[in-house]
Amino acid sequence: MVEIGERTKEARFIAQYTQLFKYGFNSIVTYLSDFVSDCAVAYLHFAQGRLWSGIFILAPCLFCSIALNLVTLGFMFDDEMRSQMRSQSGRSQKSICRKSFLFKVFACIFQLGPILYYIRALIEGVRFRKEKNAKEARKHFCKMIESERDATLLRFFEAFLESVPQLLVQGTILAQFFASKPVDGELPKWVYVQIVSLLLSLSSACWSISIQHRSLRLCRPDKVNMHPHESVLQFIWRVFTVLSRFTILVLSFLAFGFWMIGFFGVHFVVSLLHITALQSVKAPFTSIEMGLIGVNAFIHLSTPFNMADGRTRRQYTIAYFVEAVEGAILAFLLLRDDSFNFPWKFECLLSSGVFFIIGISVMFFYYGCCHPNRRRHLRIDCDDVDQGKAPEIVDLSQNRVNVSDQVVEFQEIVQKPKKSEPISAIPEAVVSPMPRS
Repeated sequence: MVEIGERTKEARFIAQYTQLFKYGFNSIVTYLSDFVSDCAVAYLHFAQGRLWSGIFILAPCLFCSIALNLVTLGFMFDDEMRSQMRSQSGRSQKSICRKSFLFKVFACIFQLGPILYYIRALIEGVRFRKEKNAKEARKHFCKMIESERDATLLRFFEAFLESVPQLLVQGTILAQFFASKPVDGELPKWVYVQIVSLLLSLSSACWSISIQHRSLRLCRPDKVNMHPHESVLQFIWRVFTVLSRFTILVLSFLAFGFWMIGFFGVHFVVSLLHITALQSVKAPFTSIEMGLIGVNAFIHLSTPFNMADGRTRRQYTIAYFVEAVEGAILAFLLLRDDSFNFPWKFECLLSSGVFFIIGISVMFFYYGCCHPNRRRHLRIDCDDVDQGKAPEIVDLSQNRVNVSDQVVEFQEIVQKPKKSEPISAIPEAVVSPMPRS
């Protein structure tokens, strides 16, 4: 029998609300700062007569932002249709829905669509924590999970549509500037702004991967949630490995030009084989499965990402081994190419190797010492959960309670129990949020 004191519940409320706010606030800041910095760099290039550099930076930035907000608008339209189907309040409710949808359309026009999902997740999270009625609390909880799921998915799209390409485009432009002109005296202002923009794009892409992984665990009843320090470790691991890869890719683009298209083609095929062998997905239709594998192979051009359940440590180890071999081959070719006279060629290649080693070391430290599964007192079989078989052991360290039909997160979703009321006396569980069709 386990009792929960009022002070413990209050402390848990403050900690969980603070964590929710930090994730949402960081995501909003990285999204806005990344987009604004890219536009600022493009403007400085135009202002100093560097027309083509400005076009190559601004065009993908605007195109990807428009595409992302169109996807966001589709999500919102789907949400409004579902809301109207559930509603039984008549015309007044439909009028409110129209006004709300028009406001969201207006936000998407100004490229603020994904932020609305973060704001909604924060609002529903606060309502969920403060709600005393069990039924209403479950509704707010599901809305919070749905909003955070959509927000992290949109940020994940943004990372590989806009942030990752900007790393390659802006990095190549910056390296070409240093290769063509000796560094003497003060650098142009756009150089400093572009360096900041590159760092923001790098942090935005890596943060989106980290929070996407956390969101997937949060939505799964058979997974243990991630603590903030675990998300930070994933972020650091991604920052160093992505920085290492793009350092050597930028130098290779300067040296070999369009021959790098063949390199990406070979890597894409290798990624397809790797994903098919280790990350097969059982989708309802073959075309859907092929599409998922193709998208994941495209993501693997910049960094490995696991899309299927299983031992991700082995899958990431193989993927990073392939990256290490590719990096070693490119470094060897660059060092042997005497015609490529980049000022800091050896230093950049050495830095790329050091960054990669640091990133891989953090990854192994995460899996060895800080993986969420280390806090599980019982390994839950996904098939048993799907079939309605719940284990009999309660993992109180993660506030997980096992009920008759599923394993759920106990997040203070019911009315506050009496001081002597045990957790086992709580009658109902959280229903799963509606999946995105």
